[in-house]
Amino acid sequence: MERVVIACLVLLSAIAADPGSGVATPDLKGESMQRGVQLLRLRGLEPLPGVYFISPDNWRADIKPQTVYLQFPRAGATVDAGSPVAVWRFERARRRQAKLKVPDLVGKTWQAAQEALDAAELPLMNATEAAGATDTVTDQYPKAGRQVYRGTSVFLKVLPNPH
Repeated sequence: MERVVIACLVLLSAIAADPGSGVATPDLKGESMQRGVQLLRLRGLEPLPGVYFISPDNWRADIKPQTVYLQFPRAGATVDAGSPVAVWRFERARRRQAKLKVPDLVGKTWQAAQEALDAAELPLMNATEAAGATDTVTDQYPKAGRQVYRGTSVFLKVLPNPH
């Protein structure tokens, strides 16, 4: 019964969401990934779940699996209905898992950004069909130059090419 109610609420939210209207992003930190995804869908936003690897030396026993620890845009930011919101869970990196600097993707085309992420073995959180090859990356998280473990998910914000 609960699943039916949630499905109906998601459907009603999707129908009622005006693509040009502003929606405040909820604070998802500490929520289960499943609940975070549901809350985003209820607001008419597109959830993009990913993983952020943490050093084994910095791993703590109180880090819960399948829990949202990071989100972009930040909680309370106003975005258009239907906008993507990236949410990351923490996962413990392996001792020999490679670290690297996140490439600077801002200003690059969607296609060039995808190629750079593929080369670095950093998974792209956005759906590859969500943007055109010549759309421009306007923001990213994790930010350029940040040291991350290979396999950490990267979110790209793009500006569609008007042509």
